[in-house]
Amino acid sequence: MKRGLTLGKFPPLHRGHRLVIQTALEEMDEVVVIVYDAPGTTRVPLAVRAGWIRAVYPAARVIEAGDGPTAVGYTPEIMRSHERYVIDRLGVSGENSCCSSEPCAEYTGRELDADDRVPTASAHDARHRRPCASLQRRLPSGRNG
Repeated sequence: MKRGLTLGKFPPLHRGHRLVIQTALEEMDEVVVIVYDAPGTTRVPLAVRAGWIRAVYPAARVIEAGDGPTAVGYTPEIMRSHERYVIDRLGVSGENSCCSSEPCAEYTGRELDADDRVPTASAHDARHRRPCASLQRRLPSGRNG
């Protein structure tokens, strides 16, 4: 059985997020979506954001990570805190693929010994392919900040 993991804050659930989740559902037998609380990022409650994902993707197992790390950034310490939360607190393990385009998911995927899967969205013009993550659109050079 192929298991996939994607994680994020999803404030709001935009088409890049949808591409990541849809890709995971198409490629995996089971998909876990972890939705972090994000009091410093959005005023949209965690339960509402998780509800959006449940409504659009009923086949996904959605975990509301209300007690998860709230630090934002891509330092090794912050990424390690997310990885430890996913593995130790939530007991997520055995994933074959970590499907995201955020650096913290890449780090967590590596710790889970899962393939890092970064889907790309095709623009209307086939000559242009771009990463689906809003982070990578904000930072076109691919830098993490």
